[in-house]
Amino acid sequence: MGNRARIVTEIIKRIKEQAGSDFPIFVELNAMDGFQPGSQKAELGITILQVVETAELLEKAGVCSIEVSGGISEVGEATVRAAINSLAEEAYFREYSKAIKKAVNIPVIFVEGIQSLSFMELTLKTLT
Repeated sequence: MGNRARIVTEIIKRIKEQAGSDFPIFVELNAMDGFQPGSQKAELGITILQVVETAELLEKAGVCSIEVSGGISEVGEATVRAAINSLAEEAYFREYSKAIKKAVNIPVIFVEGIQSLSFMELTLKTLT
C-alpha cells in the first residue's frame, strides 16, 4: 500500500485527537478510478485489492462507515453514468461495495446509480 492511504489515516488520527475518540467519521472511498486495463494510463489506476486494503486501514484508523464511490472527472462517465435503462445497470459500484464489506466490520454504503423503486426493494430484500 505504501503511502496511498497515509494522509487520510493521519487526518483521521488528528480529528480523533481534537474531537474525541467517539466523534463519528464517515469516509467516501473511490473503489475505481475509471482507467481501463490496457489503456495508456492504466498503470496509474487503483485495483480492488488496493481499495480493500485501504478500507481495512480506514476501519483500523477509526472511521465508522465507508461510502463507496468511484471515478475521476478526467476519465468521463465513471463517476456519473447516464442512460441507466435496466436493473443490472443500477448501483454500478455494488460489486466493489460487496468486496469492501467482506473485509470490514463497519457499515458500507452504496448509492451511485440507484434509479428505481424496484431495485431498492430488491436490494432491501436481499439484505434482510
